Amino acid sequence: MIPKKVIDYYNNSSKDYDFVSKEHQWNSPEIMFGLLFEFVKKDEKMLDLGIGTGQSSIFFQRIGLKIYGIDGSKEMLQECEKKKFTEESKEFDLNQIPFPYDQDKFNHIIANGILYFFKDLEPFFKEAQRMLKNGGTFSFTFENQKKTEKDINKDDHLISERLVEKVGFKVYQHSQDYVENLINKYSFTILKKLDYLAYNSPTEKKDIYFQIYVLRKK
Repeated sequence: MIPKKVIDYYNNSSKDYDFVSKEHQWNSPEIMFGLLFEFVKKDEKMLDLGIGTGQSSIFFQRIGLKIYGIDGSKEMLQECEKKKFTEESKEFDLNQIPFPYDQDKFNHIIANGILYFFKDLEPFFKEAQRMLKNGGTFSFTFENQKKTEKDINKDDHLISERLVEKVGFKVYQHSQDYVENLINKYSFTILKKLDYLAYNSPTEKKDIYFQIYVLRKK
């Protein structure tokens, strides 16, 4: 569950977010676009989960996709709406299931830099499976679990956490086994995956590494 502190952080940083992202080498939007590009077509519909200011999905709008987005931060959405590239954007708590769209509505769903705020990722896979058309893609990033991280539960070695002390909230790391178990459970096929340097954290003063998956709904 995303705590109020996370939403407050993004509301307060929304006006400078795009500038700060570039300053700290947040290249995930370009990486996701490059990996997914060959699987998209003009006029297809894409849902951006945690759209923020629109950094990830705006590239796809520029090549003709129709973009929809949901996010828990009102202020981030306002910055996104200033760019005038979405068909629709909604303020929505991503802890709430179901998401506010019908079954089989989208050709593509992306979640870039959002899943590490959630311990349980299964609702995202379940909802992606529901909202995607057959053959659609689900692309997402997560912070891959490191063996040195402290386990949340001694019986659960697939999920770890760490406290981002400067801002006072936790983020989660998920093992590749955890993610691929969900991929299999919800009948997705892996098209591509990649480990990469996601950004230099301005709050933790260190490099953060992500893993990205591009999946296809069977």
